[in-house]
Amino acid sequence: MQKYDCDDNTFGDLLKNWRKRECFTQEDLSEELGWSGNSFINRLENGVNNPPNFRTLKILGRLLNLNSHDLTEFYRQSFLDRLDADQREHLDAVKDTFKETIKNDGLSPQFQKICDLLADVSPKKYDVIIAMIENLLK
Repeated sequence: MQKYDCDDNTFGDLLKNWRKRECFTQEDLSEELGWSGNSFINRLENGVNNPPNFRTLKILGRLLNLNSHDLTEFYRQSFLDRLDADQREHLDAVKDTFKETIKNDGLSPQFQKICDLLADVSPKKYDVIIAMIENLLK
């Protein structure tokens, strides 16, 4: 299983790698999704369009034969690619605090739940969750 680092791969990189692995052209994949031409897939792979909604991600995951690890990475990266620079900076600060806490105290079940929730949060709820986490860590 290939491991992908979110700092090195965008959603578009992952989509392109997995599309090629499954021998889909951009046009073939578009047609499987019910779209015509290759422009939408091309724009996703090049970061011009934001990643698609959850329903489309789920269909892409099935078409690309993603295992549970890769599908989780696909969802996570689609979330990360929607964040602006300030949100990414906050997320990095929270991750650093998490790492330090884990190093010192280990990962509690509550802490794991926060990590899991953060991975699936919509960008609109991101700021609220970060504020809640920052309050918990004070």
